[in-house]
Formats: sequence, structure tokens, C-alpha cells
Amino acid sequence: AGGGPPCVPTAEEYTAVAQPILDAHCGLCHSATPQFGASISLNDYDDLIAGEPGQRKVDRIVARLRAGTMPPAAQPRLDADDLTAVLNWGTCGDMGDPGPGPNPGGIDASAPILTAPAEPPAGTSFFELRANDFQVPHRNDYYECFVFRAPVDADRFIRRIEVAIGDSRVVHHLVLMKGGEDRPEGSSFECYMLEREVYAWAPGMGPLQFAEGGIRMPPGQSYLLQVHYNNRAGLDVTDNSGVRIYHGPTEGPEVGLVTLGPNQFRVGAGERGSADGHCTLPDNIRVIASWPHMHEIGHAFDGFVVHPDGTETDLVRLRNWDFHGQYVYDTPAELNAGDRIVTRCTWQNTTDRAVGFGSDTDDEMCFNFLYHTPPLRWDYCNEPPPPDVDAPYAIGECGPAEANGANLPLFRGGLREGESEIPAGERPADGTWRVRGAAVFLPTFDTPIGRIDGDESYVRGNGVARLEGNALTVDFDVLLHVQSEAGQSIDLPVKRSFTGTLEGNEVRSAFALTCGEATSDRIDLVGLAGGNVLLGFVERFGGGINLDVALQLEPWSAE
Repeated sequence: AGGGPPCVPTAEEYTAVAQPILDAHCGLCHSATPQFGASISLNDYDDLIAGEPGQRKVDRIVARLRAGTMPPAAQPRLDADDLTAVLNWGTCGDMGDPGPGPNPGGIDASAPILTAPAEPPAGTSFFELRANDFQVPHRNDYYECFVFRAPVDADRFIRRIEVAIGDSRVVHHLVLMKGGEDRPEGSSFECYMLEREVYAWAPGMGPLQFAEGGIRMPPGQSYLLQVHYNNRAGLDVTDNSGVRIYHGPTEGPEVGLVTLGPNQFRVGAGERGSADGHCTLPDNIRVIASWPHMHEIGHAFDGFVVHPDGTETDLVRLRNWDFHGQYVYDTPAELNAGDRIVTRCTWQNTTDRAVGFGSDTDDEMCFNFLYHTPPLRWDYCNEPPPPDVDAPYAIGECGPAEANGANLPLFRGGLREGESEIPAGERPADGTWRVRGAAVFLPTFDTPIGRIDGDESYVRGNGVARLEGNALTVDFDVLLHVQSEAGQSIDLPVKRSFTGTLEGNEVRSAFALTCGEATSDRIDLVGLAGGNVLLGFVERFGGGINLDVALQLEPWSAE
């Protein structure tokens, strides 16, 4: 309330004024029997006013309306009159400031939500993928994946997908993905990942239908149906929710789905942060729709296109992100080879811990799942920013203070197959250097993503090093861009800051760490003719992958 004494909102005003408004705007989930994971009904006056003032359900209604967090994103909003009427009832006329106007909270989107016709396309058949009487655990935010194979005997186009809800009291949302080839059909398992997405549904969202053509579905295609359950009420229920897939002949344009966005970022506790992903198109495409995805600390999303002449075209921009309002937006656009799609996420981390990329709800993501035609030759695209996107250098915990914020030019180096061969030389004199070049050696170019394309793969970044007697400091921030011959790419950010002692005066010395973290216990440090200095070490990744790294250094001073 606005400062007055505790009140008891009247039953008469609830029946005549508040209840019709709550039914219209909140009844999808908060009906007489709560639906879609909602925990309470808003149809029982006595239940709403029961309890201690400040802790009652009516007090929660007032607080959520003031904060703009209900109704959830993309649901019909209360206009100014309805908002004022409900707050006036819930506070006994002592509502104070009702909030920021007729549309408090909610996602502010630059593009409309993609809608489908009421009826499926003519001449299509359908089948259903369902959870098959799954016993729903007594848990909140539980995710289960169900494994299916497409029951078709020839290639078909998916023309339409719509949800088939089983027990609406416990289903929060669901996602259909390609995957699960290594698991038995009909099995299920607890899961949190998202991969090769095809369709997603949340309360209030309609079917996905393509005006022409569709997504290719070969015989036996393996699918994962991920269902997000909210059973906070502890109901003993089984569920058979799923999707209904309408399919037809392979006629018309084939639709693809590519995942765009960065997969390496970190937002400190209590901090605001952002990250960009870049994808330069190799071919002309027609964009059909955009499906942005972040988690709970998401704040803003920007999907836009930078053309070769520097002009920009928006796809979709969202403000006041809501994790529970993840929708597909109608974003038609004709794009050409050489256009660069930028996917930018902004987070406001209100937690007391750092949050980075990951599949759990408590982690974060930054993706735009883009429906387009014709399909691109890869499912995921993320590149480093173009060379003219730069920022002052930020040293790590062990780096030399004078380099922090310095204008260190970016370098670009190559990815090579085999082992590095640093030639013999003399131990360099004490000094401070910047990295001006690099070469990274991978033992073999045959990898799980296919044969590596050495011409299209590279390392890019900047860094500094300092030698004082036997004390060596290395501080660098680079991005390793690995691209397969088929066009699939992976970006591996590598930031290292460490100081250690070189044992002895040999140019190839054992290395004892004194600050930071390093993955190598031996350093090659040699001075060569012409003032060049080479610094070599082994960078160890998980899965038994070791990279030989050779950095070329040149003298540097902060002056």
C-alpha cells in the first residue's frame, strides 16, 4: 500500500471490478485450477485475503503489478484504467503511485510475434511426439528430454508444428530439437542443453507454420522433446505433453535454422555486461523469423545486420527481457553474401556470483535461432569481431600495470598442423614486450567437427610479456578461431595471466608458477637475430587436446 494501515480489500469490489480484469489478463495460468506451472489461483477471494498483511496473495498481486512482472512477457498487458482499478482494490484505495503508465514491465519488442493460421496447410499429414505418461517429479524447474525417430519413409518438409498439452498444471514450456541419435527411441533423461533447435512453445504462443516450403525431415530423423516442468505444488501427476508435426512433400523452399551468438562470456556478481556474436554470410538468404534466447539475468537483446557499406538493418531488438517470454518474431529480410549478422546480449547480474555461459537456468546464453531459406551449410555460426572492432587492453591479475588500458595493436596469426619448432637462440635480455604475431600448432587437423581448414582458421588478439632476471610474466588475451573444411566454426577465447620462475639460464627452461594459472610447466624463450624474441609453451585444453603456442614479441614501452 501507499503507507496506510493494513486493509482488507472488499469482496464486492473484487467480484465487480478486480476479478473480471484478473480473469482476462491472468486467467490463462491462474485459473480456478492453476495451469502451466502457476502456483496459485486468482479466483478465490477468501484465499487471496487470507494470512498476515504483507504476506497475503493479494499483497503479492499488488507487488507484481507494481513491478511490471505480471502478466508475463508478450501476454496482453493491463491498460492504465485496469491497472489502477486492480491496485485500488488491492490496497483499499491507498495505492500510491500505480507505476510507469499503461504498459509497466513486459518485453518491449521491435518486431511482432510470428503467428500462424488457425488451420494447418492443405494436403499435409501429421504425427505426434509425446511424453508418454511421464511421472512428473515434485520439483520446480525440472527438464526431461524424450527421444523419438521420425515415422516417415521418405524425405518430407515440416510445414507446421503445434503444441499438444497433457497436464497443463505442470507444463511450463517445451522445445523440440534434433538430437539423441545415441539414445534408444522411447527413452528419456533429465536434460538442460539446447542443441539444433526446431521449435519452442511457452504459454500464450501459437503454432509455427511456414507460408511455403518447410524444414527437411529425412526418414528416421532423431528428435529430442524437452519439457520444462514446474511442479512446485507437489502434485502426483503423469504427463503426455508433446508436439504435433504436420508434414508434406518436399515442395517449395527448404527452410533452415541456424544458431547465432557468442558462447564465451562472463558477467561478474552485481555487474552489467554484454557480449556480441558475429556471422558473415557466405550466401544470399531470406530471413523468415528470429527466436532470441537468454536466461534469467538477460536485460536486452539486439539482432541486426551490418552491410558491407557500413549501413545497418534491424532484425529484432528486445528490452526488458523476460525469461518466461521466449517467442519467435516475424523478421522478414533479404540478406546477401558478405552481410554480417550481429547478435548482442546485455545482462544485469543481480546475483552474488559470477555468471557465465552454460546450459543450466542459473547459467546464461545468448542465441538467436534464425529461420531462413535456403539453409546455410552449417547449424551454428559465431566469428570474432572484425579487425576494426578494438578496445583498450585489460591486463589479468599478474600482468604489468603499465600495460592496462594501453593501445596494443591486435595481431593475427595462423593455425598449423603438427608441432612447433622454435629454433635455438640466445637468452634475451631483460625487458617488456608486446605480442606482434603468433602461431598455434594442433597435432592433427582431423577433429570431431571434421577436417580443419588451416586457411580459414586463425588466432587473433594482443598481449604483453616481461622478463626480469629469471622472473617471467606472460599476459595475453586471444581468440582461436577454428573452422572446418565444411564451414563449421568454433571460437575458443584464451586469456592467460601468470608469472613464474625460469629454472636456470637455458633458453628452454622448466617453469615454476608464482602468480596466476598456467597450463604449461616449460617455457621456451629465445632471442633471435634482428631483435626478434620467441616465446613458446603448451596450452592444455580438456579432452586431451594440447596446443603448441609460439608468440613473436617485440620491445614495448608505455611511454
